[in-house]
Amino acid sequence: MLGWLRHALTYWLGTGRAPHDAAGRLSRWWRTVEPLLASRGRQTILFDGKPEHLLLTGNNQLTLIDVEDLRSGDGLMDLAVIALHEPATLPGVLAGYATLNPQENTLLAFYTLLRALAAAEWDETQFGGRQRDRFLQVAARCLPA
Repeated sequence: MLGWLRHALTYWLGTGRAPHDAAGRLSRWWRTVEPLLASRGRQTILFDGKPEHLLLTGNNQLTLIDVEDLRSGDGLMDLAVIALHEPATLPGVLAGYATLNPQENTLLAFYTLLRALAAAEWDETQFGGRQRDRFLQVAARCLPA
């Protein structure tokens, strides 16, 4: 995870759009997040679990599509993808969960930041950056003061 964070930070700083002291703020945040990660990552996740990858059949059975990235991980990562790509959907999804504790909320914000920076870089390299600035804004909103 630290390698991904370092790559994401390097990209963010290179855009010239990172908030003031983003590196220091991320470093301090990482010291809070790293110990929380030790007990996570044992769930089956889609990793790119966008809402359109979940289909409800006529028999009210949930079907998953686009499961190429299915892996062991932290279910909060899929929630971060929903928070990034379908923010209006997130409250309804969270309503089906047990209440997130403060550590889980911290991890959700951290994962959302990582996914936002990855999405910004992907959008810039693959699609000419049409949504890059929106993704960078999401990352900035997730970053603690």
